Amino acid sequence: MTIKPQEEIISPKTSRYLNRIIHDIRQPLSSLSLYGQLLENKLQLSPHYQLAKNIKLASEDIDRWLSALLDLSRLDSGTMTVNVSDFSLVSTLSPLIKKNQFIAKQSGMKISVHLPEMQVTSDQRLLTEIVDTLLNNALLHSSSKKTAKVLLSVRRYQGKALLQVWNQGAKIPDQLIGSLFDEIALADNPLHNKSKGIGLGLPIAQRKAQLCNTNIKVTTDNNGSCFSITLNLARNIIIPTNLNNLANTPANFNILLIDDDQGILSALSMLLENWGYKVDCANTAEAGLRQFNLKSYHLVITDYRFSTQQTGLDVIKAIKNINAIPAILLTGEADPNKLKEVQDLAKKINYKILHKPVKPASLRFLLTQLLK
Repeated sequence: MTIKPQEEIISPKTSRYLNRIIHDIRQPLSSLSLYGQLLENKLQLSPHYQLAKNIKLASEDIDRWLSALLDLSRLDSGTMTVNVSDFSLVSTLSPLIKKNQFIAKQSGMKISVHLPEMQVTSDQRLLTEIVDTLLNNALLHSSSKKTAKVLLSVRRYQGKALLQVWNQGAKIPDQLIGSLFDEIALADNPLHNKSKGIGLGLPIAQRKAQLCNTNIKVTTDNNGSCFSITLNLARNIIIPTNLNNLANTPANFNILLIDDDQGILSALSMLLENWGYKVDCANTAEAGLRQFNLKSYHLVITDYRFSTQQTGLDVIKAIKNINAIPAILLTGEADPNKLKEVQDLAKKINYKILHKPVKPASLRFLLTQLLK
């Protein structure tokens, strides 16, 4: 499929405005997502269970829309940079695959993986985001079949690595094939299923793929659809890895939670305690550091922005100077420059980043990885 150059959709002025407003919206949305998860857990055996589940699904839809708008803003403002390197597909995609396997399992679906060890040359971050979009899309469009399977497959093809995501969803109508990767056409198309989102996921993934000098291609029939991208191969290392099984770590740890948004603090602490963790809370950076000095903790979760001059980065740096425990930084930040600062520092002092609204499944999976 030939992809035409993308026109600018969001002006620089609109982009700056979107960044500010998306950050503010993500705060209450994060609380809504966490409370929705709690409500779903509490009502599993209740006739109101489906109502609680629908609330959670609605909040997840809003999150996808905001994330898509933020990515579109960065693409149109030219602030999405490309960093090409050689890396292992297995080590890069393993956390992402396991996270999506966890999400799929909760819905009664399954993600199978065929991923032999090989190294490719691309942008590691962008490729991860592209594959995440393709897996999310596959799960979303297979969700009508509760026992549906999704397959992520990588193999050598014509001197390159061919990465494919197969789903068992309905056949894509012929009249939509040509506009699958066009933001404006999908938004205007009356045949587009709005219950599956606003249609920005695949177009944005395509634009990221183009930044990596490749394209997403699609084939579809009555058995489902396949989305493919080709990647340049680097040197090969053959180390067999099985990614089909997801380990589950028991939750018996002390966690320090720091956030100045009372809604998020309350919802997140309730969720963590519901999973079996012991949680202490603080609503300022200063109070969090004082609390940390009073007790032994296995992990700290802190917000990025506080009403004072201190940030979550200051908290993590101070704590790691005392004890190198795992740390998670929560952020609803949309400013590309601030996000780059957060990501660069994470590589230096070793902490994980979760973007608001916090996805309970992503948080739970991350905790199992950090608290082994």
